[in-house]
Amino acid sequence: MDREALRRRLKSQMDQLVDELFAADNPPKTIDDIEEAALRLRDKAGQRVAKELTQAAAAEAQEKEEAARKIACSCGRWARHRGERWRDVVTMAGRLRVRRSYFYCRLCDAGYCPADTSLGLSGGPFTRRVQQQVVRLDALLPYEKAVDLLFDLTGVSVSAKEAQRLLARADAVVESYQEGRWEAAAADLLGGKAAPDVLYLLADGVQTPIKGGWREMKIGVARRFGPGGKLLGPTRYVSHLGEAEPFGWLWSGLAEGAGAARARLLVVLGDGARWIWNQTELHFPDAIQILDLWHATERLWEVARLAFSEESARQAWVSERHGELCKYETETLLWELAALGEAYPAAREKALETRGYYQNNRERMNYPHYLELGLQVGSGAVESGCKQVVTQRLKGAGMRWCEAGAQTVARLRCLLLGGEWHQFVRHWNQPNIAQAF
Repeated sequence: MDREALRRRLKSQMDQLVDELFAADNPPKTIDDIEEAALRLRDKAGQRVAKELTQAAAAEAQEKEEAARKIACSCGRWARHRGERWRDVVTMAGRLRVRRSYFYCRLCDAGYCPADTSLGLSGGPFTRRVQQQVVRLDALLPYEKAVDLLFDLTGVSVSAKEAQRLLARADAVVESYQEGRWEAAAADLLGGKAAPDVLYLLADGVQTPIKGGWREMKIGVARRFGPGGKLLGPTRYVSHLGEAEPFGWLWSGLAEGAGAARARLLVVLGDGARWIWNQTELHFPDAIQILDLWHATERLWEVARLAFSEESARQAWVSERHGELCKYETETLLWELAALGEAYPAAREKALETRGYYQNNRERMNYPHYLELGLQVGSGAVESGCKQVVTQRLKGAGMRWCEAGAQTVARLRCLLLGGEWHQFVRHWNQPNIAQAF
């Protein structure tokens, strides 16, 4: 590559753009006009620079290839030069056309352009940066809105169908990132990064519309707190569409990366779903288990609505039972539920069900002790996580997802919400990952 000649060409291009700017009859004067002119200049300059650099890199690769009229093929035979091929590439700086030498192997009956490897051209027409921006917007918005926003902000045109395909292909990158993310986080902790004083682990499930029916998307959350109750770093999330066992291992990895092994207290908060406590016993046997107080109280309201027709009577009964709940007066609470079931047949079934719910979670309802330790007793963080990861993107009107698509979107939203997007992009930009994609 003749760098001096390239520098002269680029300087000439920039001088031409500046001359065009000052040749206008009415040069920009207001801040809005100045902004528009600057952005227009930036876009034109970026496209011309990208074009010149691409042509120079392609020409250098082509010179080496044309020097040898044949190259070794992977099959062990020779692939011979058969002219040039043009390829369109969509970049954040605009659409470019690249000319590369083409080689054909008769034994394989296949041709390829070796320059694609040196230029970093992937299998599709989009650069990695375009792919990453499209996938990010796909995770935030429906495909049509995502590509419209991309065009409005950058001028890059991608169809909704192409955006959907890019999202599907990104699943492999997300999975490979997840395989190493917790090991890296755990290494940071072992290397001296501050361990949490209290680590809260939360889990919940939300029904997700899948083609042919509904399936539960399980969401796991990790929140790290230092001495004095100060939140350390962002809240981290993990998701899994399907059974509890695979989710449990992902949840365990999330906890490991958040410093579970070095935390002074490990706390699991849940709504009473059996699968949450099963996975807790398997992966976090020494954790303090707490039944979410809001869910425990909501059960009382469900019983009261069936038993009492007047709102004042409902409020009075729930207020008394809530007091017993908060004071850990479990025996009294259970007796009152049994008595109400006998007195009000319409509420009997719900009262007995709620009684069983409290009996099963009795050891997780010692709220005076938890508050004495300064612990949280509400699972609002995972409720919010379910809404942000699933409801806001996957449960739009008329939406029905294939399982793989729903899984990928949820995983990407977990990365975005947890502040991991830039780490994920660095992982994506590794040469072996980019080539696989």
